[in-house]
Amino acid sequence: MSEVIVTDEHYPKITSTKRIRRLSDDDFKQFKHHIDGLQPNIRAAFYCLIGTGCRVGEAAHLKPVDVSLRGGSVYIEIQDAKWGSDRTIPITDKEAAQIVWKYREECTIDNRPLFRVSRRTLQWYATDFSKKTGIKFHCHLLRHTYAAFLTEKGVPLPTIQYLLGHKSLSMTAHYAQSAITDLSEVTPTI
Repeated sequence: MSEVIVTDEHYPKITSTKRIRRLSDDDFKQFKHHIDGLQPNIRAAFYCLIGTGCRVGEAAHLKPVDVSLRGGSVYIEIQDAKWGSDRTIPITDKEAAQIVWKYREECTIDNRPLFRVSRRTLQWYATDFSKKTGIKFHCHLLRHTYAAFLTEKGVPLPTIQYLLGHKSLSMTAHYAQSAITDLSEVTPTI
């Protein structure tokens, strides 16, 4: 039998990955309360991010024809996405679906972006919210929060991977790591 010698060189150089946090329930409520006071297009764009976990650039590029009603559910069609992750996904949050669909119904159908807002403008609103409240917040945090909420509901990681448009399951696991874990079902009582 040959001997296998394992040295420090065999181990990864970076052994600690910073844990991504999701918005706390209170911070999430505060954010929703904040965006409810914004103009309709900005409000609807943020609810689209909340209800789909899509990237801010993906939401900013949606056209009115990219939002449709199918069997009572609201779907968005994301095209020209990062990593070629074009996909048609439901808005999984009922309140978000209602807000986005109502906005879409009242919107003029043309070639302009649905929300008539750029990615940078949405990022500016996120920074403004952070400054006003002291909550560490940026648009991308909504993707992590969305993944965590789905994980907490027991949605399988491959489903979350498809919804987020991730290339690998390990990336999805990285996003879902901030889920609040309930250990009560696996913790024995003595």
